[in-house]
Amino acid sequence: MSWKADLQLTDQMEGLYQQAFAQGYLRPSLLEDNEVHLLYDHHYDLHFTYQISYARAGYQSSPSALPAGAQCAICREQAGSPGKEQLQLLDLTLEDGSEHFLQLTPFPLYPRHYVLISREHRRMQVDRTMVAQGLQFLDRAPEYTVCSNSDLPWAGASILSHSHFQVFCKLNLPVMNCRRLFTLYEDAQISITTRHYRMPVISLIGNDRTRVASEAARIIRSWKARYPQRATVNMVMSKSSGTYTLLLILRHADHRNPEHLMRFKSEGIGVIEAAGSWVFPPASRELLQELHANSRSIIKELTAAISPFDPAVREHFDVLHHY
Repeated sequence: MSWKADLQLTDQMEGLYQQAFAQGYLRPSLLEDNEVHLLYDHHYDLHFTYQISYARAGYQSSPSALPAGAQCAICREQAGSPGKEQLQLLDLTLEDGSEHFLQLTPFPLYPRHYVLISREHRRMQVDRTMVAQGLQFLDRAPEYTVCSNSDLPWAGASILSHSHFQVFCKLNLPVMNCRRLFTLYEDAQISITTRHYRMPVISLIGNDRTRVASEAARIIRSWKARYPQRATVNMVMSKSSGTYTLLLILRHADHRNPEHLMRFKSEGIGVIEAAGSWVFPPASRELLQELHANSRSIIKELTAAISPFDPAVREHFDVLHHY
């Protein structure tokens, strides 16, 4: 089935972005002051990145008080509350009838960093419904990259209590550029492969949105069944020339930051970092000097720690018994 981009939606999103600067909700310094560094890895033939995000200096994962009616920090009741008087929302209904709204994060990692949030306060649940809704949004705004954290703590999770996506305009993450490794399944409609990458990644590429969502759901169910309440995935979705690409990054809640590296990264490692673009908070001069001097080894060790198995071994993917 063919779907057309919603020019009205993308124009409204751009209007929301410009308004955020005009009203002072966002400041240019939130993006301009971030330090971004490239790290080339010959083995994977990829440029990984890391940034020192000064926008994250004011981040609080658990706000001390919530406005009336709000159950978490991203409920729509936040708009207009003390400290968020300039926060604007953009409502939209997806094709399946589910109601959502878009807002700009006050802690942007990149320009045009939106959060697509379920209007209903419901827990993050990475499943077929969530996959389908992310792909539906891409039909409306195909120039965007849709990312999802997981539904378990310490496995790429942010706010577990409220379903949401991270949405970025034309963001090209390192994991999106790595080559195929093992073919798990392929027919005329879909290609399912692994990627030559530091973490186990399964790539689904196809023109049929329903088929992509269905096959992704089978893989997610199979992986979660292997390690109940511990296994989950991060997702990166994009669309180009009518073709959907869905990357499933396999995560496990027991695979987390090593204790000796918590001084660099005390938060759980999210989807953007699992996808190869690392984010570190501001730190003391001495700690930043140590990070810059050893960034390659630190990031490699963090990645190895959160990887549930060696993705270079084909047999390790046999837990996905459907393929």
